[in-house]
Amino acid sequence: MMKICPICKRSVKNFKNNSHVIPKWMLENSKVYDVIHRTVELKLEKNNLKRKLVQDGIKGSFICEQCESKISDLENYSSKFFKRDNFYRKANRKTIPDKNNSLKEITYYELYGFDFKKIQKFLLSIYLRQHFYNLSIGNNPLIISKHLGVLLKLYNETAIDYYTYPIAIYHMQPSDKLKGGGIVYQPYVCKMDGHYTLQFYAVDFYFILDISSHLGLFPEEFILKPAGLLMVSVDSYEIIMRTLKNSVS
Repeated sequence: MMKICPICKRSVKNFKNNSHVIPKWMLENSKVYDVIHRTVELKLEKNNLKRKLVQDGIKGSFICEQCESKISDLENYSSKFFKRDNFYRKANRKTIPDKNNSLKEITYYELYGFDFKKIQKFLLSIYLRQHFYNLSIGNNPLIISKHLGVLLKLYNETAIDYYTYPIAIYHMQPSDKLKGGGIVYQPYVCKMDGHYTLQFYAVDFYFILDISSHLGLFPEEFILKPAGLLMVSVDSYEIIMRTLKNSVS
């Protein structure tokens, strides 16, 4: 029986086996990915952060070989900017005074010289893969239908559109409370300041996609755009605790 790939809509005999949701380079480049290839799944239980080891990240059979190959090219391209060593070579680190505290500064990074569409498609592919992985094992969908069609269109088309579903990336400062950070967890839905978002965390970055019908969650200067990217640097422990408490999936 032929299968329909949920991304490209082609009819194929089989889907790719052992397709990762989060690419392997992100897992390997995160501090908790150990010598026997385990990552960490986080859960909030009675206001305490619980860790569960997951072997080799989440993977399954849910897209075709052709889409897998195209996504692999996007993964390789994105690793040139977001692998830890590559990022610190390419990004400019800057500080500005904190308007709410004269004794503190806010750290942010400037990143330029990337192909916007490739980075956008790479990040969209992770949210889409989590969604289709969920469906393949009978779990609840990650993305509701009214957003899914638009996200697939954004992924499959070449047109530049950074404002319909804006993306922000937070750089995470090391935290003693998390023993140096380095966690990895899969995409999930989270409500932030009245906005529904899709988020995942890897390689010391929070990747956040605003899927609300109303815009304004992110300041304009901190949205991923063709001209470049500014990313704020924040404390990982507080953000993780807040987002887990507000997770809705």
